[in-house]
Amino acid sequence: MSGCFSNRLRPGDAVWIQWTPQIWYHGRIESLCEGGFKVRFDDQDEKCSPASMLSKDISPTRVRLEAGMAVLAPKEPRIYVPAKILERRGLNFRVQLEDGQVIDAPLRLLRLLAAEK
Repeated sequence: MSGCFSNRLRPGDAVWIQWTPQIWYHGRIESLCEGGFKVRFDDQDEKCSPASMLSKDISPTRVRLEAGMAVLAPKEPRIYVPAKILERRGLNFRVQLEDGQVIDAPLRLLRLLAAEK
């Protein structure tokens, strides 16, 4: 899924890092490394990863979310996966995860997928 928001990354930024094609974890950029950015995960593990595998942690607002938009949504606590907004349902959003599962998620748990520009 492609994002549509700027992902200008720099040390100190909170990010979501793609661990596998379907699983993203939260962390923070510590520095530059030979392969891109050195990220320290919330559990303190570290990984050097190219910018294409990172998405800045951008918290959306209801105004910005529209049907069809790419987001990261929680599949399990602390594990996020790519998803697509289907519709707004009160204070929640119905989203379809990449595996086809449809869930309702509160706005506060959704994150925008950002594309490197």
